[in-house]
Amino acid sequence: MYLFKTKHIICITGFLIMSLFSQAQSNANVNRIYTEWQTSNCGINEDKALIKLLLENVSNLEPLLLNGFQEGPPAEYLENTTQSELNRMRLNQKLVSEQKIETGLTKEDLQILTETSPDAARVQIKKSIINGWRTRALTGLSYLNTDTSKKLLNALAEDQKSPFNGLAKSLLSQNED
Repeated sequence: MYLFKTKHIICITGFLIMSLFSQAQSNANVNRIYTEWQTSNCGINEDKALIKLLLENVSNLEPLLLNGFQEGPPAEYLENTTQSELNRMRLNQKLVSEQKIETGLTKEDLQILTETSPDAARVQIKKSIINGWRTRALTGLSYLNTDTSKKLLNALAEDQKSPFNGLAKSLLSQNED
């Protein structure tokens, strides 16, 4: 009798461990899809593949996309990407000031480019990264087309002061088609 109970306990424990492992793999896959969606700059075919993955994982991705829209990018991503863009800007400033590249810009535009301070650029770059992250999350939510995503899009479309007002209206009209 003791051996019979032990076998069942081992079997149940094994099943639970396999279930937890499977759930961990599923969560990792959902997080990978979310991160890929948020950081991609896809061409049309890649975008279609990601949209398909979004639609296959609606219930798991919706909370991530909602949080991504509300909170913006993770701090580490924001800092790393900002630093990368600042480095790129400095390189461009150097190349332009040394006249190593032909830009086609007017003298005034060149002056603005070369005189932009790192602090001013950092603020603008961070703002752009945050807005891009939030835009991508909102776009992902529109593809999910759930009651929650529709409610958020409608609220943004009605809020004339929201920087996402025009995007929300556009996404809602695309969902009507």
